[in-house]
Amino acid sequence: MTTEKFYFIRNGQQIGPIEAEQLAHENITPQTMVWRQGMEDWKEARLLPELDFLWQNNANNGASGVPPFQAPPRQQPFAPQNNTPYSIYANGGIPPKCPPTYLAFAIIVTIFCAIINATRVEKAYNQGDFTGAERFSKAARSWSIASMAVAAALVLLWGVIVFFSAVLDSAY
Repeated sequence: MTTEKFYFIRNGQQIGPIEAEQLAHENITPQTMVWRQGMEDWKEARLLPELDFLWQNNANNGASGVPPFQAPPRQQPFAPQNNTPYSIYANGGIPPKCPPTYLAFAIIVTIFCAIINATRVEKAYNQGDFTGAERFSKAARSWSIASMAVAAALVLLWGVIVFFSAVLDSAY
């Protein structure tokens, strides 16, 4: 056993420092996150050989009827497949061509959706469809706000481009 002091996490709270022998009384599991001086980051308790005694004692208590803990398999981090453009780029190749954004179409659709809904408000109201008129009014407001936000973003982008082109122009 070790005389090092450990910290562990229980219910989102850090507990410790506590000696390794005391961890046996804290009902930690192999998945409990632990840390000690000299470790870079927190790890599951099952990954620290110096804490193996916590699980070996449980395994030797066959009379309790509790089966020994079987650690779940480790998940592999995401790695792109060889047939994706990302693997070509990761291997030093040329990155794939960026797909189209269709930004201009999105802006036009946003504006037209606001206009279409705005023109439907009075028609629905005059036909006695007050609920429909309210629905079209709310949709027109939402699309109008979206259109204004897009327009503001474009003006801001244009301003940034003009500013940096002026700064770069004056630098030469």
